[in-house]
Amino acid sequence: MENVVAAGECVAASLLSPVTEAGELVGEPPIGVHHVHVLSHTSIMQDVKAWGFPLLDRHGRRFHYHPQWADHRHGGQCDAARGGVACMNRSYPAGYGQRYTEAAHVDLELVEAPAESLQVPPRFWWEMSFQACPPPAAA
Repeated sequence: MENVVAAGECVAASLLSPVTEAGELVGEPPIGVHHVHVLSHTSIMQDVKAWGFPLLDRHGRRFHYHPQWADHRHGGQCDAARGGVACMNRSYPAGYGQRYTEAAHVDLELVEAPAESLQVPPRFWWEMSFQACPPPAAA
């Protein structure tokens, strides 16, 4: 998903999570977040589209791409002791944020991980919410 945060924007908080039709966060199980990356404008997917896969360096060796990651989450949501799915909502302390010098894209992979009592909803969405930093106080 491209251009989810515009260049020059400052983000004070974000929510990156699967949600039900009613907007409730969906945890693991039944849906695991293998990874979600908020990347700078120069994304690996743009290079893969342009150059093919796998990416190789000038010597023909596999190229290890390191984009500018502004936010990344791996390995599913937090356990109940660490806030459960609510931990998918991240925020900076008051007065702080992350300024994006380039437009940001999102790369993600979800995994169905049903359990006996928790089945994957028949319909769900991926929610990305970014809260802008408040404007600086007037001097």
